[in-house]
Amino acid sequence: SCWPETFENPLTENGIEAINQVVEILKDKKIDVIFASDILRAKQTAEIVAKKLELEVILDPRLREINFGSMNGNPVADVEKQVQSYREPGYKKFDGEGYEDVVERVAGFFQEIDARYSDKVILLVSHQSPLYLLEERVNGFNLLEMMQKDSNYRQIEKGEVRQLNIVLPILETEKV
Repeated sequence: SCWPETFENPLTENGIEAINQVVEILKDKKIDVIFASDILRAKQTAEIVAKKLELEVILDPRLREINFGSMNGNPVADVEKQVQSYREPGYKKFDGEGYEDVVERVAGFFQEIDARYSDKVILLVSHQSPLYLLEERVNGFNLLEMMQKDSNYRQIEKGEVRQLNIVLPILETEKV
């Protein structure tokens, strides 16, 4: 499920328990501000964390999952099969977003908040695609090449905490 959300997909009890465990890790990070996707499970996750850390959540649609287009709401196996037969990374063929669209969206978010929060520790609560695309861009990698060459490459998992030290010029997207 991505957006628009076609059905309610709230956190499970296991998910809530996992978030409560992650909060213990986050307490030591001295987080100043929390930004989150406005999609239900990310929003719920951020609200749980914010309550425990006594912070507010700022929702931003630019942190949403990649738009799957007409693939939204289909079984994962069907989506993977369709996407594997398509050369361009992402879901443009299905009236959704390509990976570079997501990178531009997230980069725009960072450029906007940089001046206001440059001296702050920021927690992002988002989704797998925007987060791993952001990570590969920050680290200077091309995601598709990295996935093909590095057998140890591991996408961000649900509830995983990763720290990125971001220098904004790295986020500027190149037009091809």
